[in-house]
Amino acid sequence: MCFGIFYSSKYYFGNDKKAKNEVKIQKAYAEYSLEKPDRKTRIKIAIFDDTERPYYDIIQVTFNNKKINLIEATADGERGSYFTKLEPGDYTLTWTITINKNGWPTTKTFTKTIKVKEVDKYLHILITGGEAVITTS
Repeated sequence: MCFGIFYSSKYYFGNDKKAKNEVKIQKAYAEYSLEKPDRKTRIKIAIFDDTERPYYDIIQVTFNNKKINLIEATADGERGSYFTKLEPGDYTLTWTITINKNGWPTTKTFTKTIKVKEVDKYLHILITGGEAVITTS
């Protein structure tokens, strides 16, 4: 009977040093969790060529001064995607497309400022040819 009480308890009587350390760790973790919430927003950029207009192909995409690698277009015009997590703030999205085969100028560059707010958990940016659609949740 006496053995059962000691066996079922987590710590032996009189030695609560380990229990005090565990309480300190739990308090430190709780304070860290309260002080530093995850404020980052998950961002996805999906890149597609415009399949309805001829020669509206995307050549280059840059987000937050970082070039996004593009693949050869698939049958539905998909050129690639990019995922990241960023703090709230303003970020620049720039993309370049071809606008015609023989005329001048042959390319056109678009720039859009993306505003990431603290309330945003997820931001989806869809680039199709010369248009960019932004949705949040």
